[in-house]
Parts: sequence; structure tokens; C-alpha cells
Amino acid sequence: MEQTQLDKWKQTSHVGLCSKLSYKRWTSPDVIFDELDEDGSGRLTMTEVRKFFKYSPIDCDKLEDLYRTLDTDQSGEVSRVEWRAGFYTAGFDGSASLVGQSVESGPAILLALLQPPRQSQLTRLHGDFPPCHVAEPAERGLTLKQMREIWSYVNDRCVADGWMDSQGSELEPQLITTYDVMRYVVKPVTQDYGCSYAERCGGGFGAVLQPAWTVVHWWGSEFKNLLDCLEQHSLDRGVGDETSAYWISAFALNQSELRPDISSTREILQATAHAIAMSRGVVCILDKNALWLNRIWCLYEAQTALEQSLPRRHKLFDVYTVHQHFRHHVAHKGVPRSACKAIGLTDGFAMADGRAANQILLKTEREKRFPLWLLGRSLQLSLEMAHASAEPDKASILCELAGIRVGPPPSDHPAFERANVALRGRFALAGLRVAIDQAGASCGGAGDAREARELLQNCCDAIHDSGLRTLTIDVSFCGSFDASLARRLVEALPASVEELKVRFYDVDSEAADALLVALGKAMVAGEFCAGYNGKLPMLRFLALHSNAITADGGYAIGVACGARGPPLLKSIDFGGNFGGSPTPFDEQVVRAIVATPPVPGRRVSFFGAQPLGPCLSGRGLTTADVILILASAARGMPAHVQAIDFARSEIDHAGGTAVALAIEAGTLPSLVSIDLSDNPLLGSSATKIFSALRARAKLNEDRGDTFLNYSLDPVAEFKVVGRPPVRAKQL
Repeated sequence: MEQTQLDKWKQTSHVGLCSKLSYKRWTSPDVIFDELDEDGSGRLTMTEVRKFFKYSPIDCDKLEDLYRTLDTDQSGEVSRVEWRAGFYTAGFDGSASLVGQSVESGPAILLALLQPPRQSQLTRLHGDFPPCHVAEPAERGLTLKQMREIWSYVNDRCVADGWMDSQGSELEPQLITTYDVMRYVVKPVTQDYGCSYAERCGGGFGAVLQPAWTVVHWWGSEFKNLLDCLEQHSLDRGVGDETSAYWISAFALNQSELRPDISSTREILQATAHAIAMSRGVVCILDKNALWLNRIWCLYEAQTALEQSLPRRHKLFDVYTVHQHFRHHVAHKGVPRSACKAIGLTDGFAMADGRAANQILLKTEREKRFPLWLLGRSLQLSLEMAHASAEPDKASILCELAGIRVGPPPSDHPAFERANVALRGRFALAGLRVAIDQAGASCGGAGDAREARELLQNCCDAIHDSGLRTLTIDVSFCGSFDASLARRLVEALPASVEELKVRFYDVDSEAADALLVALGKAMVAGEFCAGYNGKLPMLRFLALHSNAITADGGYAIGVACGARGPPLLKSIDFGGNFGGSPTPFDEQVVRAIVATPPVPGRRVSFFGAQPLGPCLSGRGLTTADVILILASAARGMPAHVQAIDFARSEIDHAGGTAVALAIEAGTLPSLVSIDLSDNPLLGSSATKIFSALRARAKLNEDRGDTFLNYSLDPVAEFKVVGRPPVRAKQL
């Protein structure tokens, strides 16, 4: 619209008065009705509406659709009641285009009437720098500092400018939603450039950062709650205020390009999926009324993260909500408790949990006050029953899930239920430890205890039905962890699980045995079954981190690694989180684990999924570690050990003897270098090792292979070299 035409519109008698009104009064239905009602009849005619908008940005030849929307009784005139009812639906509040118009005329009209001082306030958000163009929407991140700038602007201008919600009610800063931020901040800031908010305001910060996290939140929740949750998440995860960024659709997508049609919806779905693929994971921001769980956009985005999460390539899934509480610093005596506005369940350990032994305690303390009722609600979510602000969006999302490109979505489809059970299971897994602790707590009334126990059972059921492929369960330091709960957790494992990690440090040994025996039975096939009919056919990677494993439990797991175990099993990790090695149990337990003979052709490692190379190196190892390493080598992991460097360790006579027996048995046929220096407990087993090596060399010579000739290194305390040393790889 040309400026001269706009000036002419402002100079007309009615609009001239209107242009002097405050923004607050201009967005009031009654004030505008009085402006349009030229004859004061209390009813608007088409002539009056046309006259008012004659020189406005509106196309007056397309006012019929607008008028019909307002004239609900089809009387040919619009009453004040009809005007009030249709004011926001028609788009007069500036939230969208006016009905029947091809451009965003609603915002254009309002912004044309804004006084310069208010428009100049917007420069504080972008510093009057030019936009920073980023072609890929998934790469448009927003820093926490930029989020705070938005909140500061909202806090200053909301009341002063008379912001109103879609129903015409006056807004307060604390009640401003993301929808309101879109209307009063994002669109005014970006309208002249046709770009996203992240691009428009990225120039002032030097560049637009690629996001590290994708935020999944409902636009109808309070913006301040979103900020509070991200503030807490940044503290927990160590997300820098200016060095790391979040991907938030409202600020990453170009709102001027979005259209209310299927193609636009699919563009958003693709951009979101790409953003999740590029980030570490998602942060689900649940509102205090749990309406997030009933919004199909939120559920679909969270489901996309689960779909992209694969074993060994896991997408983190964090859940945060607003919750006022005090956090106690259990690992730092004397440090006062801190007040927190939000609380979150992180997928695994966060930076705030520190390292080593304190991690588990700090994580448990950090998460234990997460609202139980919110977890309960998450187990009832349903994509089919969820809502969208625009029904076509819901139809497009359901079609996307069902793989339908053309036509309406089906009322029921297997893909819907797969997504539902996966999401319920993921929320159940996130809150499992909270549910366990609450169910076992002695405080609270009988009703609270019963509710917590029901929630725990519901979590177990949801995990069992989830179809998840990656699971982590942590019951370390849990006083209520007993044999009954151990068996219940094993029963909850889904048949689809490929990567399973269980931490159970400092728990009752009987409970630990019950867990391992039940897990072993679940892994083992029937004794007289031709094929595998165990409960965990897809299991590939198993991690059991504990210092409470006994010989009985170890033997049960060892049997499960044998001929009747899961056919796809590749590794078991006993390293734990207390420095990895040495193994946190003794030689007796290890011998029970490896008692079951290896299966020819099946390669299984007892040192986790990280492949061991041909050159093994470690420090501070024990006899238990050595036995596990030799057992892994006997099972082809690694297939050809060429060098061993276990110097400066705690390997005793039994460990040295095990090495000698492995050499004699041909487990290490490719070994050419071994260094066991500074192992004062080896004793006479050192001679056994050297004798075994010489015997192996003699056998090789008899076979015509004279390459492997060993000699004792006179410098080292015990170092046998068959050829120039091979570079060793740290375990």
C-alpha cells in the first residue's frame, strides 16, 4: 500500500480520530464499532464498513466474506453483539489476516496506526542490525540471552501498550503466551523483512547459532514458564547463555511464509524433524495444567524424537515443567539449598550431577520432586484424541503418521497406537525412579502411598507395551528396592529392547540376585526349544553397573550369554560409573560369569559395546578384569590380540595363571608382546606365562612359523617381546 494512500486513510474524519487512539483502545471491539457506526444506529451496514476501509490496506472488493462472517443471523446488518463475537475470528485484533483478504491485513492495519515511539521500542530486540540470513530453518537457534530480551520487552510493553488476548481481555506479562508473543513481538519485528525472528535478531548477536536442543512446547502456555524451564534446563545441562542455542518453532520459522494449508503443515513437520536430527535431543516443556499432553503438535514432535532415537545413536529426551521447590545439595555439606522455579527429568546424567560416585545421588535429589500427577497424566495421552488450533493441522499430522499423502486421515491406524505406546513408555521411563521412590516412601497418607504404587505399576505396564529399543533403569541407593520390585522391573522390559542399561549400586544383595536371576531367565530360551523363544530376542547391548553382584547373579547372566541366550547379543558392560575399571566385584563373581563355555561363531564382549582393538592397554586392573578380558578374547572380542600392556596394575597370581592358561589353550594365538611390569602380586605365575609363550613359540616353529620368538626384556620387571612393540589401545 502506497504511503500517500495510507495517509489519506488516516486523514479521513473517522480514521483520523481512530489513529489517535491508544493501541489498547484500538484493539477493543466496542471502540471500533463506535467508529464504524456512523449513524449511531447500533447496527453496521455494508456501506459503513466499505466507507471506513475505503483507503485502508484492505481490498474493499473482497469485503463480502468478512461481512458474512460478522453477520451471523444473515439479517444484512451487524449488531454490536455480532461484532463482539466475530471481532477476533475475523482477524481485527491483528493476530492474522482478515477474512477474505489475501494478505495479512489485520496486522497491517494495526501496525500502520502505531505511534513511532512504540515501534522504536522494537529496535532493542535486534539493535537495528540487518537480518542474518540462514537458508535452513533447522539451523536457526535462539540463545537464552535472546529469550530473556524478549521477556524484558514483554514485561515493559504489555501493560503500557494495552495488549489483549484473543477474547479481548487485558493481558499481564505473566499471562502472555507464545501466541501473544507471536502477535505482539515476532510479527511486528519481522514484517518488513519476511524472515524468521531468529534471523531478524541474529544480526545483533553476530550470527545465528545452530541449535543444540529442540524445544517441544505448547504455544498456548505462558511464555514466562517456557523461559523458566529453559533457564533450569540450561543450568542442569550446562547450556551456555550465548554459546548454545535452542530450536523453537515460533522463532525459527518464517511466520510470513506459513499458510493454513497441508503443504505448509508438511513444511513445518519436515523442518521440525530436521531440527531434531541435528540436535542432541528434545526438551519437552509441560505446562502446569498438562494441556501439552493433549496437543497433537507437541505429541508428534516428541514422537519424532523417539523415532529418530536408535541404539548407539540415542536422542536425549528431557522433560521439564514449572514447579516451585528447593533443591538440596546432598554432595556438598554446608551449601544452602537453592530455590528453583522449574524441575526436570533428564535423559541420563546432566552436567549438574557432577562426576563419579555423586552422579546418581545428585540426579536422584534433583528429580525427586517432579509432580507425580503429571507423570500419571502422561500415561493417558492419545494422538487421536489430541487437539490442534486448526483442524487441518491435525488431519495432516495423522496422515503423516499413517503414511497417507492424499485424502482424509483414518479414524484408526496401527501407527497411531505405536506412537501412543512409545510416548507413554518414554514418559514412564523418565519418571520411573521418581515413582519407585515415592511408592517406597513411608511419609504421606495411605491414599498418597496407594496412588504412588498404582503409578509405579502403570509405569511398568507402559514400559512393557512401549516398543522402546533403548532403556536405562537406575535403582542405585534405593532403600525400597527389593526382590519383588526387581522381578517386576524385569517383567516390564519390552521384547523390542536392543540396548538395556541397569544401574543398581549399593542395593541389597538379595535384591540384586533376584534382578539378575530374573533377567537371566528372561534372556534364556527354553531348554528343549529348537530356536530362540526367550523374552528378549532383540537384545544386543547389556550394561549391568553395580557393586552388589554376587556369584549366583553372575552365573545367571553368564548362562544367558551362552548358547541359549539372545542370538543378537554382542556385549555386556560391567564397568559401571566409578571410573569404569577396575570391575566393581571380585574374582569369584567373574569366574561365575564366564563359567559357561563360549558358543562357536558367536562373538560377545564383556567390556561393553566399544570394540577392543588388537592392542590392549590398561592401568590399575585387577585379576577380575583380566579374566573378563580373556573371556572376551575367547569369544572373539577382539578376534586377534597382538599386544597386552597391563603394567602397573593389581594382577595377582590367579590372574597371571589365567593368562598362562589362555596362551596354552590357544586363546591368544596372535600375541607378540605382553607387558605385566610393576605387578608385585604376580608371583610365580610370571614364569608360567613365559613358559607358555615359549611353548607356543616352539609349536609355531614346529609348524614352520619362526616369526614368533619371545625373549624376556631385562629392563622391565616382566615384559616379553616377540617383535618391535605394537602401539597399545587403552581399554
